[in-house]
Amino acid sequence: MLVFNEYEFIRTPENKLLLIVTCPFERGDDSESFLERLYEKGFWIRKKDGERVHLEVVQAELGLTLLVELDQSLNEEELL
Repeated sequence: MLVFNEYEFIRTPENKLLLIVTCPFERGDDSESFLERLYEKGFWIRKKDGERVHLEVVQAELGLTLLVELDQSLNEEELL
C-alpha cells in the first residue's frame, strides 16, 4: 500500500477533478505496475469525516507527478 502525504486537487474548467501527487517510484517498472493496479482497482481516499470513498481512475499519467482524473465529482473541501 502506498500512502501519499502530499497531494493537491485541481478542478478543471470542464469540472473534472484531478488529483496530483509526487511519484515515490525509483524504478520505471514500479510505476508501470502501480498504474496497472490503479486502472484495475482504483483507490480509496479518506474524507475529513472519516468515511472512505472508492474512486475509479479515468486517466492517469506518470511524470515527476502522478496526475489522476477521477470519475466522481467530489467536493475537494470534504477530502483530507
